[in-house]
Amino acid sequence: MTRPAPPLRRHLLLLVLFSSIPAFALVAFNGWREYAHLRDTATERALAAANAIVREQRELIAQTRELLAALAALPEISSKNFTACSKELREFIRLSGAYENIGVFAADGAMVCSAKPLSQAVNVADMPYFRRTLETRRFVVGDYHVSQATHRPVFTMSAPIFDARGELAGVILAAVSTDWFERQAAAIGLPHRHALTVLDSAFNVIARHPGNQWIGRNVSDGPLATLLRSAKSEGTAEVAGLSGEARFVAYVPLQADQGGNRIFVVIGARIDELYREARITLVQNLIALLLALSVVAAGAWLEADRLVLRHVHNLIRAIEKLRSGKSDARVASGGASRELAVLGQAFNDMAAELHEREAERKQAEEAILQAQLRYQTLFEQSPVGIVVVDLDSGLAVECNAVAHNELGYSKEEFLRLRVSDYEALESPAEIKAHTEKILRQGEIGSRPSTVPKAASFEASTSSCAY
Repeated sequence: MTRPAPPLRRHLLLLVLFSSIPAFALVAFNGWREYAHLRDTATERALAAANAIVREQRELIAQTRELLAALAALPEISSKNFTACSKELREFIRLSGAYENIGVFAADGAMVCSAKPLSQAVNVADMPYFRRTLETRRFVVGDYHVSQATHRPVFTMSAPIFDARGELAGVILAAVSTDWFERQAAAIGLPHRHALTVLDSAFNVIARHPGNQWIGRNVSDGPLATLLRSAKSEGTAEVAGLSGEARFVAYVPLQADQGGNRIFVVIGARIDELYREARITLVQNLIALLLALSVVAAGAWLEADRLVLRHVHNLIRAIEKLRSGKSDARVASGGASRELAVLGQAFNDMAAELHEREAERKQAEEAILQAQLRYQTLFEQSPVGIVVVDLDSGLAVECNAVAHNELGYSKEEFLRLRVSDYEALESPAEIKAHTEKILRQGEIGSRPSTVPKAASFEASTSSCAY
């Protein structure tokens, strides 16, 4: 069984849908390009900002190395004169502004002078940076800790102090507040929606802007620390952030001192925040495309009715009328497309021709009927007997009343007789030859050659076959 074809409207809607595939592909491609552009832009800007902060930090470390070496050589400091030493350090802090505090410590870790006033005795003998300075006798960049002198979060840089004999006499230390990184980030300008994170070699958070609640936390077990441990140079990655959210990060490691200590400057953004604009643009474009597609589909639905279906339905109704015998059925093609107008005109021409043929057929049937009536009247009203004979069997097929009455038969009896039964002058062979001659020459004989049932009478016969 043949399956019905899908409706025209469904075809049109599918056509609209298939036609929109390139548009959707273009929107998707533009969305992908926008995502790629945002990522490339974020990579470029984040790495640029991280490198700018690293340059500032590298310059700060270099300046601090020179500063501490110069201060360690001052007699006021090497002699551990508390009053003169503290005065010298306070003056330098006032002029510099980059440091939280500068202090001098004896070899046993006791603070002997400080740029900031002390409220209690300070001893740093157990601090890693102090022990490393004594062990290496070199400049050391320390890790994050809370200063015992200022009780503020700092990262430190320290250098050894030698006396006149070249013996290790103590350590001079410069403490930099973690606020320094925030000031640098503000001065440089972080990319939109990005945050700065600075970690020391132990993966303590030295600075975080914005979000300084993370300062001092150790994240050595986190995915970010895993990424940075293997980092040999700057790079970018997508990794879980400090709060566990997916982030895009750009990182730059800094070799802080000769002991292998590194500081990591990381600038990153939440991935959902980074791609928010691209996602909004993509959604807006898809909505606009869907609205346009809906309008086109609705237009196709309505135009299918106006341009095609209405005229097709008119044609179907006209065909049904024609099938029911109404040959005057016609199709109005006003407003139809050229193709449908041609189809409608072809139908009208066909219907007109059928109507004309039907009229001619009825006229012919009427003429035949009239001829049959005239023949029947002539046959029945004839004053002579007329017999219609079947040439093959010789039996009478039809006869009028005169034919069987004058021979003395009923009509039923007469129709059972052959010509030889009532032909008196000719044998069956002569009757056949006579009949063939009549058919060949059109001769009609008329003579008293019949034998009546009870008496003789004169009858004329005419033969024809149906």
